[in-house]
Amino acid sequence: MNTDSNPHAEPTAEGKVEIKPEGSCNMLAADIDKLITLFKASKLTQDSPYKVIYDYHGGLSDADKTTWEKPYQGLGRYFLSAPVVAGAENPDNLGEDANSYEKASIFVPDLRDQNCQECAFMLNHAILSGNVDARGGTAYIHRAETLVGSKILVAGSVSLWGMSIINAAEISGTTTGDVFLYKIINSGTININNVKGAVIQDVVNTGTIVLTDVVGKGIDISNKAGGTIDFKGTCNVDMNFRKVEAESTVTFSADTTGKMGVPEADMGNISPPSGVTKEKYAPPAEDPLAGGVDGNGGKDLSVSGPSPSSVSDGLGFESSTSRVGMSFVVVTMTALAFFSHIV
Repeated sequence: MNTDSNPHAEPTAEGKVEIKPEGSCNMLAADIDKLITLFKASKLTQDSPYKVIYDYHGGLSDADKTTWEKPYQGLGRYFLSAPVVAGAENPDNLGEDANSYEKASIFVPDLRDQNCQECAFMLNHAILSGNVDARGGTAYIHRAETLVGSKILVAGSVSLWGMSIINAAEISGTTTGDVFLYKIINSGTININNVKGAVIQDVVNTGTIVLTDVVGKGIDISNKAGGTIDFKGTCNVDMNFRKVEAESTVTFSADTTGKMGVPEADMGNISPPSGVTKEKYAPPAEDPLAGGVDGNGGKDLSVSGPSPSSVSDGLGFESSTSRVGMSFVVVTMTALAFFSHIV
């Protein structure tokens, strides 16, 4: 792992970084809700003077100070500081003995504290040449760039919140948790299997997206020239498209059900089976991906909206279709950027 933001740098540590609770998690999934509530109340931004941040921290109760400091505990400060996971295929220059080298990766097992509460893991502004393999808890991955040959893998019971990701490689897996992908530029592969709480929103796809036996929602998906979206198995998905270009492909299994909202000009570019309702959809005028994954469609990042629990309880269902209802996700992204800024 290297934290100098150079994707060509040699890693400062080779092999697998395994995240394990030592008797107790440093940070629970429930702590994220508390942290975001504090962040919203603080009105702080990345541009806030250090003294203002320091004074806000000084005015917190002891319990709230503990919550505020949780992202930096253990390896947290490194994973918030734009780490580079450099997965060299040819380690000759590392001087390792034969068969002793293990390609760099991050592995997150099914994390629980002593009371069996799920742990949380944050990764911010990472450049990935190696894999991130998450099996449990909640993984918040913000502003990552996956390079060819790397993978973000989910399995077990993990819930994945992937936000502002440039994916030229692979995001895939099967989990009993939720999968939420927001503001994704995909030229690689996204493969989601048997997930019953999946939401993908504001995705520009020129690669391949495969949904197999998935229950969930898609919001403002742009399938551009060369892009493929494939619904396999028994999917029940409501998806609204911002764009379905003629040079793109959308395919369905015969058992797919749900609803597809399609811009009027693109209605002829998608032919769902009888179990899927196709209707006209007028996408919002603002494009959240204007300016790339860091763009906001010309809008200020909102820190208003419902409480974390009211949004997370609805992941994959009605509240997730509302841009107002997604404000907690936007706040989470903003908070991750803020905490990495002050590490």
